[in-house]
Amino acid sequence: MTKKKLTELNLYMGIDTLQVRSDTETPIDLEYVPFVNSNVNKTSNCYLYRLNPDKGNDGLQIYNATDYYAVADYMIDKLELTNPVKTRIDFRFDSFDDNFNELVKLNSLLELLLDSQYQLNNRYKSNDLLTLEQLTVRIQNKRIEVENYNKGIQEPNGIVKNRLELRSKALTETNSEQCKEYAEFLKWCDRLRKAVTKENYNNLMNDLALMLYQQYLNECQNNGFTVAKFLYKYADYIYSNQQLALFYMRCDESLTHSQALTKARKYRSLNDIESITISNIMAYVRLLIEAGNRFFSA
Repeated sequence: MTKKKLTELNLYMGIDTLQVRSDTETPIDLEYVPFVNSNVNKTSNCYLYRLNPDKGNDGLQIYNATDYYAVADYMIDKLELTNPVKTRIDFRFDSFDDNFNELVKLNSLLELLLDSQYQLNNRYKSNDLLTLEQLTVRIQNKRIEVENYNKGIQEPNGIVKNRLELRSKALTETNSEQCKEYAEFLKWCDRLRKAVTKENYNNLMNDLALMLYQQYLNECQNNGFTVAKFLYKYADYIYSNQQLALFYMRCDESLTHSQALTKARKYRSLNDIESITISNIMAYVRLLIEAGNRFFSA
């Protein structure tokens, strides 16, 4: 990945979803309330309402905190909720450029680092059954979730083409419900910084090289596949020179690290496989945090 690609990346943060818990059911007929998800959940004598701030803003997307808070207050007041508690907040990072395919590997690596740090364990990837186009990559557990999806395919007529969401779930009542969004954003900043470190990156590259090698043994060793053909098939799962060099060293124990690294660079160059360094992903995290700071500083 080139520095130029990251420096040209423009990201805008907003809040895509706000879920609110209420002690009582809203007296409002939700058929005429466009900003509420039609599926209202009732659990433990409470009601959960999933709200869309953009729909509460006449369909206009919100990228600053001032407008967001005004719309959030309007939606909650409109529903006449009793003791409202914000239980889920989805932060979105939007790009208006059609760059999902360019950034999906970067976002996948970010998700894997978060998964390694916080043991999320639920990892998903989806493709369109007809066109084979990649749609989403996602990791999650009960409390946090990260998803990158191809917004241009989901909403072809929309202006957002690529979206990354950081979701805080199962939130409880606090003494500062009014600034809960900012508090949760700061938690995400902390999670990102703790996950994206050189140590975690190196450990992940070792794990990815091992997984790739095990897949090679399971799939190709007895089928006459060459290493080159196997790597071509799984190019989307090759993230760095380091990972590929470690894979080569497992395939051929006689290789030194320097020889394996040279071989990895040559293969990547010949097959136009992107490499993402720890510096790349650290720079990306800084862009995400800067986008969030702009949202809250408005």
